[in-house]
Amino acid sequence: MPMPVFDENNEVVEMDTDEIFCIFKDETRRIVVQTESGNYYFPSTIEQIQAIMGKYGFYQIDKNHVINVKQVKAFKRGEVFIDGVHYYVAARRQKGLMDILRRSRNTNV
Repeated sequence: MPMPVFDENNEVVEMDTDEIFCIFKDETRRIVVQTESGNYYFPSTIEQIQAIMGKYGFYQIDKNHVINVKQVKAFKRGEVFIDGVHYYVAARRQKGLMDILRRSRNTNV
């Protein structure tokens, strides 16, 4: 699914959601869309991102991060691993993530 985002020059760029590793709030409270080709920006709240992107396989793992479940390489001891980076999953979000991973992969996690 194409998704409009802003690049570093504040120009609108469309990217495919399958390319997204993670969406998070940075220290300046901007919504950052992290991809292999770099970071892009989305003018919204993390809650709105989850509401929009949840049906496309994204899941909010804590108050600042929404991840692309398709990009998850492993989930162990409360941490999720995507492209060599680990993200901590809030305790109250771990069961939900495990359920989604099981459904999406149709195997045991």
